[in-house]
Amino acid sequence: MSDEISLKKRHKLYATLLWDLSQPGRPTLLAAAQGRDEAAVRTCLEKLSPEQRNGVGTLRCDMGPAMLSAKKYLPNVQCVVDRFHVAQKLGQTADAPPGRRLLRVVGGANG
Repeated sequence: MSDEISLKKRHKLYATLLWDLSQPGRPTLLAAAQGRDEAAVRTCLEKLSPEQRNGVGTLRCDMGPAMLSAKKYLPNVQCVVDRFHVAQKLGQTADAPPGRRLLRVVGGANG
């Protein structure tokens, strides 16, 4: 799983974390990097050996472009968007004015 956390109030400082959740009862932190951009994701993934990167089959992440960029570094990965972010996006779409709902669902609007 790849995720970012806020280290300061008002979301001014972030860290990206890479976890091994293959044993749900014993999650293992594999890497951490400052920031929540593609460079932070790359920094975390570069801490894995090539064999480890090739062995990753599923990556749970949010819908941000930085997290989805992990596909560049993990050749066999399938990104799975976590349900919190799916529910968040559905809520935003439901709250949107009717004329913009379709644009949000198909990705045509930046809101």
